[in-house]
Amino acid sequence: MSNFRRKYLIEPQFQIRFLNFITLGIVLNLFLYLISNLILFYRLTSFAEGAKGVITDDTLTLIENLSRDQLIILLLSSLLITFFSYGVGLVMTHRAAGPLFRINKHLDEFNSTKKFTKISLREKDFFKETADKINQAFEKRD
Repeated sequence: MSNFRRKYLIEPQFQIRFLNFITLGIVLNLFLYLISNLILFYRLTSFAEGAKGVITDDTLTLIENLSRDQLIILLLSSLLITFFSYGVGLVMTHRAAGPLFRINKHLDEFNSTKKFTKISLREKDFFKETADKINQAFEKRD
C-alpha cells in the first residue's frame, strides 16, 4: 500500500470548516488594517486640505496618490496572504485528516474481518504516536 496520497480533502467537512475558521480570522485582521489605513489617510488628507496656505496642492495630490496606491497594495497583498494561508492550511489539515482517515479505515477493516494490519503513516503526518499505540495494543492482543 502506498503512503502517498494525492487527494488533499480527505475529510472535507473537518478540513473546510477549519480552513474557513482560520481564513475568517485572517480576513478580519486584514479588514481592520484596511479600515485603520483608510482612516489614517482620510485624516491626513483632511489636515492637508485645512492647511492650504502651508501645504501646497502638489503635496495634497501626493497624499491622495499615496492613499490610492496604499489601498491597491493592501488589497492585493491581502488576497495573496489569504490564498497562501488557505493553501498552507490545506496541507496542514491534510496531515491531520489523512492519518485519522487511515486509522478509521484500519479499525473498520478489523471490525469486519477480525484481522488487523499494521497502521503506517507518512513521515510528516500527525498522530503517528496514536497509530503506534494502536499498533502496540493489537500486537499485544495477538
